[in-house]
Amino acid sequence: MATRHIRSSSTASHHARTASVSSEIHITDTVSSLQRCVFGNVFRSQRQLTRFGIFLSLLVFAVYMLGPFGSSGKKDLPDPKPKAITAVRSVSVEEEVKPVSEYRATYFEEMGKRFANKEWQVKADSFHSNNILDPEEEKEEGQGQGSSAAAADAKGELTAVVEKVREAARIVSSCSGVPGLSVVMVKGNHAVQVAHGMADVGSGWPVTSDTKFLLNSISKTFLGQLLAVLMSESGRNLTWDSRVVDILGPGFELATPELTQEVTLGDLLAHRTGLSSGNLAVLATYPEGWTRTRLVKNLKHLPPSAPFRKTFLYSNMCGMLVAHVVETLGGAPWERLIVDKLLAPLGMLGSGPITSQSRLEANDVSRLYVPVEGRLEQVDGRIFNLGPLAPVALLATTGKDVARWLQFNLRQGALEGGRQLIPRDLWRPMWTKQVELSPLFLAGADKSGSEWPVKDVSQGYGLSWFINKYRGLTNMWHGGGLYSHYTLAWHFPEKEVALYTVINGYSGNSRPFSVMESLAYYTADLLLGFEPWLDKDSLCTFSQLPMTSSAPGGPSRQNQSQSREAAAHDGNLGEAGDRDGGKVESKFLLFVPEGKAKGEGGAAVQQGDSVGEGAAGKAGGPADDSDQKGQSSGGGGGEEGLPKLPLRAYEGLYGSSLFGNFSVFSSSSSSADRLQCRMNVLTGDLHPAQGQGQGHTFGVELTQSLRFLSKPLRTAAARPAFSVTFLEGRPGEITAVDIHSKWAMEVPLRFERVR
Repeated sequence: MATRHIRSSSTASHHARTASVSSEIHITDTVSSLQRCVFGNVFRSQRQLTRFGIFLSLLVFAVYMLGPFGSSGKKDLPDPKPKAITAVRSVSVEEEVKPVSEYRATYFEEMGKRFANKEWQVKADSFHSNNILDPEEEKEEGQGQGSSAAAADAKGELTAVVEKVREAARIVSSCSGVPGLSVVMVKGNHAVQVAHGMADVGSGWPVTSDTKFLLNSISKTFLGQLLAVLMSESGRNLTWDSRVVDILGPGFELATPELTQEVTLGDLLAHRTGLSSGNLAVLATYPEGWTRTRLVKNLKHLPPSAPFRKTFLYSNMCGMLVAHVVETLGGAPWERLIVDKLLAPLGMLGSGPITSQSRLEANDVSRLYVPVEGRLEQVDGRIFNLGPLAPVALLATTGKDVARWLQFNLRQGALEGGRQLIPRDLWRPMWTKQVELSPLFLAGADKSGSEWPVKDVSQGYGLSWFINKYRGLTNMWHGGGLYSHYTLAWHFPEKEVALYTVINGYSGNSRPFSVMESLAYYTADLLLGFEPWLDKDSLCTFSQLPMTSSAPGGPSRQNQSQSREAAAHDGNLGEAGDRDGGKVESKFLLFVPEGKAKGEGGAAVQQGDSVGEGAAGKAGGPADDSDQKGQSSGGGGGEEGLPKLPLRAYEGLYGSSLFGNFSVFSSSSSSADRLQCRMNVLTGDLHPAQGQGQGHTFGVELTQSLRFLSKPLRTAAARPAFSVTFLEGRPGEITAVDIHSKWAMEVPLRFERVR
C-alpha cells in the first residue's frame, strides 16, 4: 500500500506541472485515498479503484458547473459589461432616489466607455446614417430562428428606407433653409438615423447621433411619464383621477373653488382645466429667482378661458403645475428626478435638462438659428431662460437616446428587459382619448377633408399625447417648437414603427412644423409599406409659403388650417395661424395671428399680425377679413391710428404676480414720439392700432433678441407680435393693461399699474 501511495503521489507531482489538469489530479488523489479507506474491501485492484475515483471526480465537477457557481448561475453575478437598463433595473428604489449614488456613478462611467469606443463616421457636407442600437444588444435580440429572421427582415427594411429618406432630407433642407436636421426611424428592435447638415454652421460641426437638440413640448410627454413612475412608487394608490389638492394640501388654490377642489392629475395632462395657456411667460421668460413654488402659490390669479372639463386648451402653466406635483411626490427637484427616475432607466445617457444658458451653448448642443430680415442668425440664448417653466420645454436629447425612448413607448412603458417601468393601468389612459380637441386645434390636427389624398384624422387628445388615425393606423404623436429647434415624434404601435424628426432652424419663407411634417409623412409611408403620396417636388411646396391654391396632392390650404402645427403647438412660439373662423393654421408665432405681406420676390407670404383680436376687433373674438387686409394693428406699414391720450399717460410699471413686471416708457432716441416696452428679455415698440374705438390699443413689434418674430423677412413689413390694451379708471388715468393672447378663445392677462 505504501508503494502504491508513493506511486500515486509521484503521478500527481508529474501532472501538477501541467496547469490544465492539475486540479483534476489533486481531486483524484484525495478521492482515491478516501476510497482506499472506505472501499478497500470492495475493489480488488488499483485499476478499478482509480477508475471509480475518476468517475466520482467528474461527477463532482459536473455538479460544480451546474450549481450556483456555474454557467447557469452567471446571471446572479455582476456583468463585466452591464447594459444600461440591466444595471439600473438591478438597483433598489431607495438607491435610485439618491442625488449622487454609487450605482449612477458606475453606470455612467461604464456606459460612457461603451459609447466612447464607437466611431460614427460623418462627413460635414453629406448625410450619414447608422444603426444607433448597441451592436451587443442586437446580437441578443432574437432568441430563436423565427425571431432572428424577423429581426433581419426589419433591419433590411430600414436599410432600404434610409437611402430614400436621405434624398428627401436633402430636398427639404435645401428648399426650406434648414441648417441641420435629423430623422430617427424605429422598426421593432432596430433603429437608424439619417442626419444632414450642420449643428454649428460657423465651425462646420455636423449633426450626428450624439448631437443634442431641445425636445421643447415633447418634454411634456416625458413629464407625464415621470409623473406616472412616481405615482406607481408612491404607495398611495394614486390614479389619474386623484385630486391635486389631496397631494399638494390645503394651501393649493386655483381661480375657482370648483377648480381647486376637483382638478385631477388627468385633467392637467389632458389640458381640460380651461385655464389660460401662460404663453406670455414663455415669450418674455422669468426674472432670476422665480420658482415653481412661487408660481403655484399665485396660480389662483390665472384666469379661466374655458369651462372646466368642457374643452381642450393647451396650457404651459398646467405643465408647470405637473412639475410641482412631481417634485412633491418625489421629494427632489424635477431636474434630478427626470434623470434618476426616467432617463437613466431608459439608458438615455446623453439626455437631460438644460438648466442654464452656458449649458445651452455647450459644444454638444446644436446651435439655434432663426431668420432675421432674410438672414439666418444664431439666436440669443437668454430667451431660453424659462426658469420655473423649464420642465415644459427644456429637455434635450440625442438621436441615439430618442431611439431608446421611441422603443420604450412602443413597448408601452416596459423596459428592454420586460419590466414595466410604468404600470399598464397607468399607461393605457395616456394613450386613450380623454378629451375632444377644440375647433381651434382640431383644424390643425385633422386632415380628413375630401381634398386630401390620404386621410390623417384626429381622434382627440389623451394624457400628454395627440391621437390620430393615419391610413387607418393609430398614430400617437406630439410635437414641440421653441424659436429654432422643432421636433415631431410619431408612433404606430400596431406596426411597431416610430419616427422622430428635428430641425435647428428654417428660412423666413418656410413653416418649421410643415418642414418636419413633410419628412414625417414621407418616412412613415416608407416604414409602413405604403407608396409615399409626397414626391420630390411636393416635399418642398408642402413646407413652404405660400399655399393659396392647393397643397401637395391636392388639398386646399386657403382659409382653412390643414397642418398639424397648431395642434402640435407647445405653448411656445411657433408658426403664425389663420384667423379665419378662429382657426390656427400653423405655429410660426403662437401669439401672432396671420396677416399678409409681400415677401421675397413679390410672393405673397403669410406673416404675423398682432395677438388676440389682432388689435382690430373685440377682445377674445376673431378678426374679420377687413381687419386682416387693411386694418392691421400698426407697425411697419399702413396708416396708424392715434392714441386717445398723450403718450406719457401710458408710461409706467405694470405688475402681475404670475408674470412679473411690464414696463412702458417713451423712446428718447427716436425721431418720432413712440412708446416702448420691456418685460424681462422681451423688448418692443408700441404702435397705436387703427380702428380701435377706445384708442388705448397698441400693437407690439418685438425688437432686439426677439426681432426675428416680428420681421423674419427683409422685404416684408414688420408685424406686431401681440397687442396690449390700456384700461382707463378716472378720465385720463391709466390703471391697468391687458395683454392679449393670440388664441381667440383666451381671455387677456391683466397687469395692474404699480407706478
